[in-house]
Amino acid sequence: MPFADDEELLTERELARYIKRSRRQLQRDRAERRGIPFLQFETQVRYRLGDVRTYVARHVVGSNGEQGAAIALSQATRSSRTAKQSA
Repeated sequence: MPFADDEELLTERELARYIKRSRRQLQRDRAERRGIPFLQFETQVRYRLGDVRTYVARHVVGSNGEQGAAIALSQATRSSRTAKQSA
């Protein structure tokens, strides 16, 4: 069954080329549990294209406050989830 575009899986090497970061930096990010969410199948690491796009979109910095709006939306979504889990 084919994946939807956002579900396509990228290897570490493909992701490094895609976002122009070193593989070593991606490895550090994973070790510190930060950066782009990843999947791990035994020793193989994969990244969902949708997660990569979301991560990149969250880090857009614009002159009209786009980043601030994205962060506020992200925090509001997290707060909403936390409130639902507490109830």
